[in-house]
Amino acid sequence: MTTPISTNTNVITNYSAEDIERIINDFYSPTSQLSTEQRQQLNTILENLQYSKSAWDFPWKFLDISKSSSIQFFGAVALCNKISKHLSELDDNQIRELFHQL
Repeated sequence: MTTPISTNTNVITNYSAEDIERIINDFYSPTSQLSTEQRQQLNTILENLQYSKSAWDFPWKFLDISKSSSIQFFGAVALCNKISKHLSELDDNQIRELFHQL
């Protein structure tokens, strides 16, 4: 299944973890045939995903050692960004759970 590249990157809740992985792989692939415009769209999607509500969930799947270094890196950066800039989105129980997971 191909995820459409949308110019409305605010609608990012429709991306599954698999979709996000594909976007990361497409964006970072040295053999990618994407146009400059397509690469810019993917970059915008990836940037917005890092600050989305779903960034509390998908990064954990990407930190698995079986994932590529690009996937792991994106997961780690997304999680770091959420913790450093959006920790207030979580209640006390969620924060305790987060730090337990770390």
